[in-house]
Amino acid sequence: MCAKTTYILSIFIGAWALTAHAESVTIARDDQAPHHFSVVIQNAVHKIYRSSRLGKAGLIEVSSYLERQQLPFPTKIIYVDKHGFKKNPPLHSLFALEEYESQRDYGYQFFHSYHSEWKTYLDGQDPYLARQDIDQKQYLNKQAIQYFGLRDDGEIDGTVDDLMLILELILSSEEPVLFHCADGQQRTGLIALILRYLQGGTWIDGNKKKVVLTGMQPGTEGMLNPAQYEYWLHNPENFLYSNIRFVEKFAQDARFLELRDTYQHSLNATPALP
Repeated sequence: MCAKTTYILSIFIGAWALTAHAESVTIARDDQAPHHFSVVIQNAVHKIYRSSRLGKAGLIEVSSYLERQQLPFPTKIIYVDKHGFKKNPPLHSLFALEEYESQRDYGYQFFHSYHSEWKTYLDGQDPYLARQDIDQKQYLNKQAIQYFGLRDDGEIDGTVDDLMLILELILSSEEPVLFHCADGQQRTGLIALILRYLQGGTWIDGNKKKVVLTGMQPGTEGMLNPAQYEYWLHNPENFLYSNIRFVEKFAQDARFLELRDTYQHSLNATPALP
């Protein structure tokens, strides 16, 4: 069985059904998977995965891993950062361009920050305070410009409206969907944390766990609910408490509440059989 971290009361034997129930939750983390891949939710309705950047090599590795686990390959891959379309620092990689060019080979749709209709950028901080306009030439190489063009709409990217678009792409799909940023931590973790808050129940109200919070005063400890603890497990060294504060605030937003009313039942549907 793949290694997973289980939090509060139960272990689902052989389980790829990672959902919140009234009594227990199972943390979505698989230490044996490539590229920080994890199944976030796998039930009768939703098949939602997360990872870090893939590129050609990562697509091969994740595809092989999914085949071994008898899991379907995603029909949507949603990338939520601006890097990877040009060999810029800090990554010096064309992984996002490679994922765009590999759509036909694997049969998925690739949604990204320069998509003509579905721009999926997040800055990894607080979407209420977004200030960046990423429609700038330095993030795209010549091939990417040929694919996407240069369409500067003059609008701020990474807003709550953009976040809502990402969530709708994930939640409206009954086919497998994978979302990721570059490192699979902050932006990816933010989205996964919101999904847990949409599930509600023990993810929010379960027993809290004490952890050391990096990025704050040395030795600072915090008490995290199961959803926040899952976020921390994927990113203990670069934990962003601003992400936690945003999700707590967003959970009171009318747009979040509408998503919860629409999708909470299906997110907590009966687990799919392995």
